[in-house]
Amino acid sequence: IDRIEVTRGPNSAAYGPNSMLAIVNIISKRGRTRLPQVDLSADGGNFNTSRQEGSIAGAHNKFDYLGAFNWFQTANDLPHDQFHLATAAANLGFAFVAHDAASALPASDDATPQLTLF
Repeated sequence: IDRIEVTRGPNSAAYGPNSMLAIVNIISKRGRTRLPQVDLSADGGNFNTSRQEGSIAGAHNKFDYLGAFNWFQTANDLPHDQFHLATAAANLGFAFVAHDAASALPASDDATPQLTLF
């Protein structure tokens, strides 16, 4: 997430007739540099808990891109109570003019609790 904008009151009506009280606009990150920016991080903890994530973002002429992947897993405190979560997302954009752009935001996640009662 790049930033979150909250518009309250009658100004939110600019977003349509069903937005009388407020609008929450979540703006995703975009690639901005000609040279690709790569971010990697990892950490771990108790109960075989670990998290790894990576992203790459950049821009070329009027195109911008961002791809990200996150993996989280833990064994938890109880036997047979493992959990993992994998998330992938992308933001592909094209700027028509300086302040007008179109973006596609495909995303996927896979959460798998592995609780065995017997």
